[in-house]
Amino acid sequence: MIRFVYNLTAWAAALYFMPRAILRGIFADKADFEQLGIYPRSKEKDHSKSIWIHCASVGEVKIAAELIDALGEIDDSVRIVLTVKTRAGKREAHRVLPQEIEIRYCPYDLRFFIARAIRHFNPERLVLIETEIWPNLIRVAAGSGIKLYLVNGRISGQSFEHYRKLGKFLTDLLQKFSRFMMQSEEDKERLITLGAERDKCEVVDNIKYDIMRRKIAEISAKEVRQELGIDQNAEILIAGSTRGGEEKFLLEQLAKLKRKNPDLKMIIAPRHLQRVPDVEGIIRENGLTYTRRSVIIENFSEIGKDVMILDTMGELASLYSVGQAAFVGGSLVPKGGQNPLEPVGLGVPTCFGPHMENFERIVDTLKELNLAHQVKDSDGVREFFDNVLAGEIERPDPTKLFQRFGRAAEFSANKVLKD
Repeated sequence: MIRFVYNLTAWAAALYFMPRAILRGIFADKADFEQLGIYPRSKEKDHSKSIWIHCASVGEVKIAAELIDALGEIDDSVRIVLTVKTRAGKREAHRVLPQEIEIRYCPYDLRFFIARAIRHFNPERLVLIETEIWPNLIRVAAGSGIKLYLVNGRISGQSFEHYRKLGKFLTDLLQKFSRFMMQSEEDKERLITLGAERDKCEVVDNIKYDIMRRKIAEISAKEVRQELGIDQNAEILIAGSTRGGEEKFLLEQLAKLKRKNPDLKMIIAPRHLQRVPDVEGIIRENGLTYTRRSVIIENFSEIGKDVMILDTMGELASLYSVGQAAFVGGSLVPKGGQNPLEPVGLGVPTCFGPHMENFERIVDTLKELNLAHQVKDSDGVREFFDNVLAGEIERPDPTKLFQRFGRAAEFSANKVLKD
């Protein structure tokens, strides 16, 4: 019954969107015909077998790019086709992937269109990224003798409850996969509960950590300090991804630390930029001077203030590198924390509060390897900063970290090629 309802809904959606795809294909972008399984013929059509990788949009494309790079490292002769569902995803794919990768839209999830795509791509393996479970795509591919893999798989608590309602419909789909490579033990167990075979499931970590490792390797603390106009010997504390209620405590502790270290500075990065005015008010209440990162870009005379507020996007990772010590926010208040791997991966002594529920496995590993410190409250943060500045806490060794994290793409690629 569920299968009938799904196909009926899929046809209704296709009939609704098809006229637009056809009109756009005629008058705007011929690529829209790809949603109907109509792909351009190459003058020198490659009939070789391929690996077809499918992902939804921008975030999954970044994961796929890392996997594709790992596949190329193992076998640079393999033909790869990547499909996406959104325009943003396709733009990102063209931006980050090599020119030799064929990038197309995935067709509507109906047997006729999927069969056309399979004839064009000629895949022997189909890789779905994260939770791209498309019933007809899976059925037609499996029926065509194509091996199926789920890479970087995850099942959130909310998705798990929805999937459970699908019962045998979902179980039958999961039985068609050759291998599931999941982000965590919890994701693995949820998938098994939904009907996946245990011996086909394994935990390989999150490929996002591979991306992070690559990004970290490109960061130079010396260059970042030069760009900001900060003296190479200046002592700076970093408070990253802070939430409401944390800045007050942190800035009070900074004021106390400055009694002993008058030249001490702090870079504070609110998790949500709309809170920057609130943070400015707290800084003034503590009698500290401040500037914004966006102001420094235009006016270097602002350098040297007690606090710099990071009010730009995408710079926190590089700014962690200039710190003598770092605090990871969302952890003194019950917000579940933020990922502490970036500052630790940069070799910066790092602490976080008691509320790290969203990153329990990472926290357990960091504590086991003695790479980070968990504190109870803001006094614990101040004590941690004080000990780092006094030379009583050593910088963490990132090589230990990336022996545990940052190899998921390589592992997954090996499984896809050799399983």
